Amino acid sequence: MQSGAPTTHPTPARLQVKAMKAILVAVLLISVASLPARSQRTESVAPPETVARDQNVSMTRRAVASLKTDLDKFRLSLEYHGLEKDKYSLSLSVEPSPDDLPATYLRARISTDQAVMIIGHLAGDGFFYRGTINSMKQLVQFKEPYYFLEVKGAQSDSYFEFIPSTAQPYRWHGMVRPPILEQMKALRALLTGDAGEMMDRLVKPLEVHQADNNRFGALPYHFGAIRPLKPDNQH
Repeated sequence: MQSGAPTTHPTPARLQVKAMKAILVAVLLISVASLPARSQRTESVAPPETVARDQNVSMTRRAVASLKTDLDKFRLSLEYHGLEKDKYSLSLSVEPSPDDLPATYLRARISTDQAVMIIGHLAGDGFFYRGTINSMKQLVQFKEPYYFLEVKGAQSDSYFEFIPSTAQPYRWHGMVRPPILEQMKALRALLTGDAGEMMDRLVKPLEVHQADNNRFGALPYHFGAIRPLKPDNQH
């Protein structure tokens, strides 16, 4: 008898649908970035959730506008920090990757169209908001293993975040974030050619890790303070 459900992989058609959705998001966000900001009313104080949403939109708009000024300089890097030797890092860039990258890096060049799709996907996921906040704060020393996700552009742009290498969700400033595997599969849906192949190699060990955790169980944890998240019925 075989145990467990069979592993399913997204079909090319499903990947294409996800990629088209990302294109639409990118076009909308880049179009919005070109619009002037609306005047702000000062008669009343906005609730905190409105302020946070407006900050998210504002920071994302600025990041998208800045990155699109020279897409040839776009680069995304995902660097693994930890002791597991089967984990890879990844560099995706329009121009050739730097020659001094460590041997653990998988490299692929992407087109400017793919760069636009990645920017749109990350913008819709709130990455540029989190990345801007991270660059403004004094961050604690993060506990390995984790991935360091960074996006750079032409104008000294640098947006980054730390993603724990776990099979469970984690928290960023109170927000529940999906595990690394889920995030990378969403990004993989946008990629074609060499970039897609390199991402497949990066994702494979994460899928093995996920399967092991599904079999034996694992606790999610709070990223930053690095402490387990308690179930809702515990205090």
